[in-house]
Amino acid sequence: MEAESQGQRRMKFAIRIISTTGRLKAAPTGIPRGRGFQEQFRAVNAPIKNTWRGLVRETLCVDLNIDSLFDVHVKRMHEYKRQLLNVLHVITLYTQLRADPRPRACRAR
Repeated sequence: MEAESQGQRRMKFAIRIISTTGRLKAAPTGIPRGRGFQEQFRAVNAPIKNTWRGLVRETLCVDLNIDSLFDVHVKRMHEYKRQLLNVLHVITLYTQLRADPRPRACRAR
């Protein structure tokens, strides 16, 4: 049997993320108040992080530190990527305008 391609592993990972996300949405959303908040948060969050760690290890062969804030970092990297793509789009438009300054119809993005 041939080895799984990286695309196949990513597809399996995406399917697992979707199914896991659905279970997380069903979890109670009340925020605990009082002295034991951090301990309660860690106790609830640890199994979820361990599940994600196992999924990433199985599908992408990467071991994650569950004490890290990888979910926050992924969101931040996505935002930086979006901003970079916007800047590259502006540079492309500027370069095209410099090469051919004739007016042309605007197109919606």
